[in-house]
Amino acid sequence: MDLRADDSARAVDIAKHWLGRLEQSSVAGDVVAFSNLFAPEGWLKDMLCLSWDFRSLSGREKIASYVSEKPSGTTRLARAGLHDVEVELSSTLGPPSFESMPLASDGQGVRATFRFVLSSPPAKGRGYAYLVEDASEWKAFILMLSLRDLIGHEEPCERPLGIFPDHATWEEVQARRAVATEADPTVLIVGGGLAGLSCAARLTRLGVRALVVEKDGRIGDVWRKRYRSLRLHSPAHSCEVMSEYPWPRLYPKYISKEKVANQLEYFAMGEDLVIWTSSTLLPTPQYDEAVQRWTATVDRAGTKTVLRPKHIIVATGYGEPSIPRLRGADAFKGAMYHASEHRGAAPFRDKKVVVVGAGNTAFDICLDFFVKEASSVTILQRSPTCVMSVQTSDELFHSVSYPEKYAIDDADFNAQHMPLPFLFKLQAAVGVPVQKAKDKALLDGLARAGFQLTWTVDGDSEELGIPGFVMKRLGSGALLDTGCGQLIVDGKVKVQHGEIDTLEGDAVVLTDGTRIPADVLVLATGHRPAIETITSLFGSSITDKIGTRVWDLDAEGEHANAYRPTGQRGLWVAMGMFGHPRYLSKYLALQILAEELGVKEER
Repeated sequence: MDLRADDSARAVDIAKHWLGRLEQSSVAGDVVAFSNLFAPEGWLKDMLCLSWDFRSLSGREKIASYVSEKPSGTTRLARAGLHDVEVELSSTLGPPSFESMPLASDGQGVRATFRFVLSSPPAKGRGYAYLVEDASEWKAFILMLSLRDLIGHEEPCERPLGIFPDHATWEEVQARRAVATEADPTVLIVGGGLAGLSCAARLTRLGVRALVVEKDGRIGDVWRKRYRSLRLHSPAHSCEVMSEYPWPRLYPKYISKEKVANQLEYFAMGEDLVIWTSSTLLPTPQYDEAVQRWTATVDRAGTKTVLRPKHIIVATGYGEPSIPRLRGADAFKGAMYHASEHRGAAPFRDKKVVVVGAGNTAFDICLDFFVKEASSVTILQRSPTCVMSVQTSDELFHSVSYPEKYAIDDADFNAQHMPLPFLFKLQAAVGVPVQKAKDKALLDGLARAGFQLTWTVDGDSEELGIPGFVMKRLGSGALLDTGCGQLIVDGKVKVQHGEIDTLEGDAVVLTDGTRIPADVLVLATGHRPAIETITSLFGSSITDKIGTRVWDLDAEGEHANAYRPTGQRGLWVAMGMFGHPRYLSKYLALQILAEELGVKEER
């Protein structure tokens, strides 16, 4: 008897039975029956299926209250009309299976993915369910409903023919589309990094005219111009640009910045995106509520052009470099620059180096100076840092969530199903203790060397580790160590703590009087908040509508203002690390497409 086959068949049966009840309650608009499908502390994560926003709700009462709301006279549940539910059996995630999830159930639950159709608007969706046994009945501990396509306007997934009725070439057809887009863009995207390009690709595939303006002269320069030793700190598969653009198999696991830059450029060309390089959006675009269009002026290589887009997506990434004003800066005789200007340590052989900051960039730069034989390297740590080795990160996170056997779209879907508040509970209870044990030798050595460690974010009471810093602060205050940590443990990179009081001709003097000899001072002090970039473009009054938070989490654990309505009609924000724009850009594009089609009614 094949017990594994029996378990697999039983998991499929459990999933199909539960999904049948999901469909019945949804078609009937039965709020009570729908909410009773959940475990008492179960979660519903809604990605544009029951409303035009991202929502995460815990507990039957909150779920029932949400799906019974009537923003347009009919309950959310009845209006959505979820039907034609089919369990997935052949995705790379595999068919329904028994899996363990700490804090969700004492035993094993059933994980299943499925497809469905919505009635309003006519759309296709994909779902994730983790079911637990509750009093001999299977209930959802997590249910995610995700909008994937508007019917009749699906994102293409097949190779286009490339033969046209007028016998034009592909290039001629794309050139015509570019002319139309430049004359009247529906969407103006500010920033040609990964987030901006991802949004442009999604919109272009859906037939929405999208124009990207990029300040650099070449796509990829945002990576190409950075320090030579820069490489990704996450494995290649998790850092694919999109599913159609996998990294070649013989590329290294941790991709160099030159290859990232070239891949972004290849992506832009492969998608035939319409891009103005050497171009910037000038302050201050004005929105006309009557016609629902912006008046925006773009400086294109010195020529000013006025555009009237319906939407503007700000995809400028981090804010401007955060450069502290240092007393005595004029007296300092050595080289001093922000980390964003670091091009390599080779010119500073035999120099005494001080690097201010203790994040990923600071560690990379310290390692660079050590390898290029600086006479001394000192890292000035101003606050405790969350540290994980890349080996442990790979073992605990990427090998689990992004194994190469998963198609990248499936991996993203699987990785994003969990509501962040529950993920944080899981991290505090299980994740951080395991991570500390895996990295014990490194962490103990860093502590002995005087390097201060933390696992809490912004005064949280729970230790959330790296995921907390990524989700709440885009990684600021945390790092994945590729080797600098061991240099600190071995005493090859020195550690000092505190703030700079003043600079002398050949030294950095701290507020406690400590004097650090220095020929080179690198300010790895991060970047200003993204909201400052937005207010510099749209004026300080924009915060009256969108608030002051970008990326930070709202009360339900969803990212504030990112890839979702901001409070200012026609204004969107796209940002994040590789997985975020790759996955979330689709939702932003669907929201804009729905507006263009006139189906984004209140719901």
